[in-house]
Amino acid sequence: MKKKLFYLLVIGIVFNSCKKEDDVAAPNNTNNTTTPVANFNFTGANAPAPRLISFSNTSSNSSSYNWDFGDGSNSSLKNPTHLYADGGNYSVTLTANGEDSKQDVIAKTISIEEKPSRMKITGLWVLKMPMTNSNGAGWDTFDGPDVYFTLTKDGQTYISSNYYSNITSASLPLVYTADFPFTITYISSKHTITLYDYEVVGVIDDLIGGWHFWPNSFMPTNGTDDYPSTIELGTSSSAIHIRLYVEWL
Repeated sequence: MKKKLFYLLVIGIVFNSCKKEDDVAAPNNTNNTTTPVANFNFTGANAPAPRLISFSNTSSNSSSYNWDFGDGSNSSLKNPTHLYADGGNYSVTLTANGEDSKQDVIAKTISIEEKPSRMKITGLWVLKMPMTNSNGAGWDTFDGPDVYFTLTKDGQTYISSNYYSNITSASLPLVYTADFPFTITYISSKHTITLYDYEVVGVIDDLIGGWHFWPNSFMPTNGTDDYPSTIELGTSSSAIHIRLYVEWL
């Protein structure tokens, strides 16, 4: 009786051992390569050209990238920036490259506003001017100068303003608004603002001085600065300092 029990135990052990070996999972030969997913964000759009756009790559499962900025320019950087020189709607395409030549592509439209072609002057301030002429004498014999300005282009006078009477240093700034707004159409041309001391009718007015300026020279070029709302002709250390208040159209 004892001998039969021993044989049963041995057979049970052998059977259970074989069953465990049969349950072992076979090696998985499935290709585990992960498919890339392309995506990106951007900042700086919806503003006048030139405009610098910064791209933030949020793609996953990818190791290299190809950008098409929609204006004939490309990049392989992960997080590039790109300067758009002109306004328009640009389709930007990002290709994210993963393993085993797998790719994913996404496209988004970026809008850049057109570059301004005109500048509107809304006001002019004379912040500083000489109170004496080149000889060191006052502009007028018995009182201060009567100051007005002209705005000219190629010898053509656009504005000849009214004048402030008997000006002294305490009168500054001289604020001219009556002749504005005035829109400059030819922003790449030289314009001149000149200050005069008004004399009596029939007598030549005294030239105080002024500035030449090209409106487009004040337009931003780096793609990050805004178009200025004021233009400074001269500084606090200049003999004449004029400030223009402007809008870009």
